Amino acid sequence: MEKKRGSAFIFRVFTATIAVGLMVVMAACGGGEAGKAVSPADGLESIVKAGKLVVGTSADYPPYEFRMAGDEDGRIVGLDMDIAQDIADALDVPLEIRDLRFSELFNHLEAGDVDMIIAGLTPTEARRKLVDFSEIYYQAFQTVLIRAADGETISTIGDLRGKRVGVQANSIQQDMAPTMIVGAEFVPADTILEMLKMLEAGDVDGLVLEKPVAEAFQARRPGLESIEAGIDANRLGSAIAVRKGNTHLLDKVNSIILRLKRQNRIINYVEDAKVLANK
Repeated sequence: MEKKRGSAFIFRVFTATIAVGLMVVMAACGGGEAGKAVSPADGLESIVKAGKLVVGTSADYPPYEFRMAGDEDGRIVGLDMDIAQDIADALDVPLEIRDLRFSELFNHLEAGDVDMIIAGLTPTEARRKLVDFSEIYYQAFQTVLIRAADGETISTIGDLRGKRVGVQANSIQQDMAPTMIVGAEFVPADTILEMLKMLEAGDVDGLVLEKPVAEAFQARRPGLESIEAGIDANRLGSAIAVRKGNTHLLDKVNSIILRLKRQNRIINYVEDAKVLANK
């Protein structure tokens, strides 16, 4: 597929400021109840006033967001970061990326530490009670990542019955895994990298991941393979989260997503991110 990314570039690497967020957000930080709405214009006005767009993500999820291997500056790249840059460009402000724990993203959004979350989020009904979501910008299948050495004994989802399976804490995979893999014991981990360490150490026998994420790690780490036999083919989508009531900001984000889809740029972003993730 021919790449069409501006001029002659195959991919963009951002010079956006990257702030590594290690804060633990206390319940009182939100200044109120979770999911408390703000006025429709607050989101856009605060971004313009601050002179920057602050996006929260969790950069261990290629090809959505990840740090480039061997990059001295530790820059965060990926499909979601391409979209974040497009939004910042449309708002005519610089982009700032904050790398946070996945389980703390919604707390940071409620506290006002970030303007939006772009982190391969699935807009579940439970999450919709906390935040407002954009239209779906990308959809992917689910799969299970296993050790290649176990390929003969674990060839279908049914073979994981009675075994330990890793999932990311507070993720959609944690919610859906019990219906995908009946009879398994599920072991949550805060980050994808922790999950991979558990798999490679033999602490779990498989990991539930989105297919492009599993493929990215297969390419980067020898000795891993994925199984799809027996997995429900229903696809889940990813969307951008903003604080409840940020109508004007959400409308702007949705118009940008629609434009990117019409221009087929999101598909190009996915392919470019896979190239970067495989380096």
